[in-house]
Amino acid sequence: MEKNVFNISSRKDKKKDVHHITLEGDLGINQIEKVKTAIESVLTGSNEIIIELKNIDAIDLSTGQLLYSLKKTGNGNGRKVKIEADLPENGFSYLKNCDFNVFI
Repeated sequence: MEKNVFNISSRKDKKKDVHHITLEGDLGINQIEKVKTAIESVLTGSNEIIIELKNIDAIDLSTGQLLYSLKKTGNGNGRKVKIEADLPENGFSYLKNCDFNVFI
């Protein structure tokens, strides 16, 4: 994957009524509006939403706060929102120092 590119893919498991959203690439503040718009567009229509973070080139606390807000809003509206992050140990230690795990 080319660095500094944001990619989103989604698939819906109609049998289980679960919508999977995968976010990849640059999830830094310069992409935050695209991330928000992409996730909000699929928040309606499924009882359960799983947001997966994979192959992340850049991520910051603003993205963590956005994901936390979307999770809290979704859960407050009767949906189950789960966030799964596959972040490498090195390079993202500052997120752990900011308690990023609390967001997810």
